[in-house]
Amino acid sequence: MDLSAVQAALSDKSYTAVASLCDELLLQAASKGTNTDEWPYSVHLLAHLYINDLNSARFFWKSLPQEVKDTRPELAAVWRIGQCLWNRDYAGVNTAAQGFEWGPDLTEFITAFLEIW
Repeated sequence: MDLSAVQAALSDKSYTAVASLCDELLLQAASKGTNTDEWPYSVHLLAHLYINDLNSARFFWKSLPQEVKDTRPELAAVWRIGQCLWNRDYAGVNTAAQGFEWGPDLTEFITAFLEIW
């Protein structure tokens, strides 16, 4: 699976473009029956939160297999941020974001996200 467009958008800090790129690539992967085990679920979910598309974020979360949710702590941490946004607990957004040690793929993205919230 070629995620170079997503990686390029993250490198260029073009965070507003990431959600649509991820959506399109995931649809392509699904239509071809491509294995999505290596899919950047956390990046995809955070991208929807970044553009304040809470409905798409919730739908994406609900569409994920339980095994993916259970085995990826970073994804669960992003979802905690989404839950805070959904409940309009804006102080909780910062608490949730700062209460997790983010991996290298998300550190700058989380920082940019917190700057807009």
